[in-house]
Amino acid sequence: IGTAYSHVARLLAASQDSNQTTDSSSQSTTTPDSAPTPTPPQPAPEPDIGVGGDNYIDADFGQYTEPTQVGDDVLVSAQAGEGITHLARKSLMYWMERNGESLSDEQRVYAEDYIQNYTGTQWLELGETLSFDNNLIEEAFNAAQNLVDWQIDNLSQYT
Repeated sequence: IGTAYSHVARLLAASQDSNQTTDSSSQSTTTPDSAPTPTPPQPAPEPDIGVGGDNYIDADFGQYTEPTQVGDDVLVSAQAGEGITHLARKSLMYWMERNGESLSDEQRVYAEDYIQNYTGTQWLELGETLSFDNNLIEEAFNAAQNLVDWQIDNLSQYT
């Protein structure tokens, strides 16, 4: 995480340096017989984030702050303190909302774990984006719907 923070700090510092350079050249103009005339600030141009539409992208960091459908995948970026299970949960909830589906809490825990087990256990960097295939999410959803009573009873300890 330290490298991610230092990368963000460098980006912010570079942004502030360019703003100071721009600001100092457009502060105000004076003539011998007049008071300074302030130059109104110009709005910053919209960043080109490379993916069209309302994608919930944090332009400062290039993160998908909310799950976003891109092709057959759901993209989610890790926020502070999040791991793969958190991102799996977000992708599952997004998929269910888009498809008008729901699961019990126990089934949801199972489906999240199913997706996480398929995806991996590595640590995530702040802002790291993972892609969850819709077929994997649907597979996890269907498996969760087929749980038997003893499995649901066992999973209730995690809800």
